[in-house]
Amino acid sequence: MKNAKEIGRDFLHFLMPKNSFGDYLFSLCSFVKANEYYPNTKHPRRFMEHLLHMKRYGEFYDPLRQFTSDKYCVKQFVASTLGPQYSARTYAVLRTKEEVESLRLRTFPCVIKPTHASGYVLFVEDEGDVIDRNEIAGWLKLDLYRAYREA
Repeated sequence: MKNAKEIGRDFLHFLMPKNSFGDYLFSLCSFVKANEYYPNTKHPRRFMEHLLHMKRYGEFYDPLRQFTSDKYCVKQFVASTLGPQYSARTYAVLRTKEEVESLRLRTFPCVIKPTHASGYVLFVEDEGDVIDRNEIAGWLKLDLYRAYREA
């Protein structure tokens, strides 16, 4: 069951227009609620104020910023700019539940994580480790814009 905070967030999310201005308003309301002060977005000093400034002026919608925010894409960018030796090796990019089910790991230890989110990670130490394929498949459904208005 949802708590009052989640219900309030969902209501705001539903109420605000689905555009850059609505995203900014949603983030501003979330900021004020969490930090209990109104941020200085014209001359930001704190990290979160800088993020709001970027959202206010549309910097998150810059195609280069979007490209470099995706883990797989930024690895391609680093490899093409500096060379492949400056990026950790990618063994597979999984896009469907079927690809998750058929995944056969051959190199250990390794790390499994989604390219479009942060904080989700599985460490696989050796071949005997059990991999939660349902958890990995669930990552494919993550939509941080719908939940938090993250561009």
